[in-house]
Amino acid sequence: MRSPCVILVIDDEEMVRDVMIAALETECQTILYAASGEEGLKVVAEHAGRIDLVLTDLRLPGMHGLEVRKRILQERADTKVVVLSGNTYGGGIPTGVVTIQKPFTIQQLRARVRELLTPPYAAT
Repeated sequence: MRSPCVILVIDDEEMVRDVMIAALETECQTILYAASGEEGLKVVAEHAGRIDLVLTDLRLPGMHGLEVRKRILQERADTKVVVLSGNTYGGGIPTGVVTIQKPFTIQQLRARVRELLTPPYAAT
């Protein structure tokens, strides 16, 4: 059963983005998406309702995923923002930033999203 949650997926790789969207449609009623950090910020600004979770790639053209995270949290402090990173060494990712390590399976993605959207972690 899908939750009434809202997730925003930000990834510049169309195939990765499409797979994540398809995987998450079974978990949440609304999946928003963007192909860049700038586009993601525009979606956040224009979406009138809540956004429970943002999944953003670390390496995006034009704007780094950590900058996207920072700006989203400035506007929507209750939104959970997760950085997707293929960097196995954590280079440059500050302590306290929630990450999902790439590559991941669909099952791992769904499990992590469920965990993040379950209280006490869920956005209110």
